[in-house]
Amino acid sequence: MSAQGVVERASAELTKRINGLALRSKHHAAGGQRGGKGSVMERVTSALCGSSNVPPDKPSRCRGAKGSPTPQPQRRLNANDALSLSWDELWHDERFLAHFFAYFTPGERRVLARVCTRWRDVLYRSPPRCWAGLLPVVRCRELRLATPADRARLYASLLRRGFHAVALLGATDEDALDLVHSFPLAAKHVHSLSLRCSSVSDRGLEALLDHLQ
Repeated sequence: MSAQGVVERASAELTKRINGLALRSKHHAAGGQRGGKGSVMERVTSALCGSSNVPPDKPSRCRGAKGSPTPQPQRRLNANDALSLSWDELWHDERFLAHFFAYFTPGERRVLARVCTRWRDVLYRSPPRCWAGLLPVVRCRELRLATPADRARLYASLLRRGFHAVALLGATDEDALDLVHSFPLAAKHVHSLSLRCSSVSDRGLEALLDHLQ
């Protein structure tokens, strides 16, 4: 339960109990009950929302008993642009998608990047921390069928996502040499390179080491 809900329940309970007491005397008329009630509510409010001795300039979460909670109007104000969009437009809106993808893990974002090119582009522009803990695996057999421009875009996407480790799957000497030519910035950004199920000779390894050092 939120702090405001606790305050509302405490206020209702205290009001009910105080009204049931036989304190309708001269002291009550002089403000004794008001002072007692105020002190109790001050303690409840102070414990949940901070000190209430000085009234805030803006409505706080502690003053929501008479109306709707203040966080909701604030969210509506921030979401005005999103509310004016249709569902199809919303799923292509970059600002909405950036907040939407924040609720997923890096592994789940890897799958979401395959939904469409729009989602992929938004995810690839996300901060590097969104991809922390993942190791990109380059499938060399599939990469051989790609054009040089596509290979360059692949390596550029690794840089945008802040990867410092890369794995080559099924690599040969030709793939190692292609990495050297198509990924010139690997020497600066790639700190770890692993080979999986690869048949790279000393010639290919020497080319990779010279490029990464």
